[in-house]
Amino acid sequence: MARALTQLSSAAWRTYTHPAGAAASLEPDSEGRRREEERKDFSEVVDAITRPNLPSGGTMVVSYSSLLESAHRVGRALHHLDDPQLVTAVATEAAVELAAVDSAELGDLSGRAQQAVLLSREDASPVQVAAAVRVPIHHPPSSQP
Repeated sequence: MARALTQLSSAAWRTYTHPAGAAASLEPDSEGRRREEERKDFSEVVDAITRPNLPSGGTMVVSYSSLLESAHRVGRALHHLDDPQLVTAVATEAAVELAAVDSAELGDLSGRAQQAVLLSREDASPVQVAAAVRVPIHHPPSSQP
């Protein structure tokens, strides 16, 4: 479960660090288009967690989207645990994490979105840079010689 949740969070934040607009092209079948589609998949994450693709008849549908497939993995782990309250709690937390990515994209680095200051973006906007500068880092990573 922990690994699946970590992969989901990583896939969500990758849409922040690697936005579609930073790609060379948004043409069909391009990296930019793939990134654009991955970002659009945010709206399907909670559904994938609560109703994951499960094995059936010896096969299982696997999503091409790393974000959605991560959400399905979380959902499959939750399905195995069979705890409806845990499903609700995890789905709620996933929604909060996705909202943090949304906030960071808009330059609002409050709350959970504050973690964005530790990430490198391909194309940080001036609003995002200004917001990151205003966020105090209480425990900066120690530098090693």
